Amino acid sequence: FLELWDDTLPNDPKVRLTFPAVFKLPEIGKLSFHCLVTTCSEPEGLSFNDWIPIDADTWRGLEILRTRGS
Repeated sequence: FLELWDDTLPNDPKVRLTFPAVFKLPEIGKLSFHCLVTTCSEPEGLSFNDWIPIDADTWRGLEILRTRGS
């Protein structure tokens, strides 16, 4: 396995970026997210976009929005 490890070329580095996103909804309040974007296929221009709630108030707001949609 060590020989295989030594002969394997490294992967090209992928583009990763993060940014904050904040929304203010009159009936819900402030929703705050930490957003993470990672490429999954550069030739096709595809990426993963993760929006991660950063506090309890945001989770509660999302739960309100979820139950309204039902």
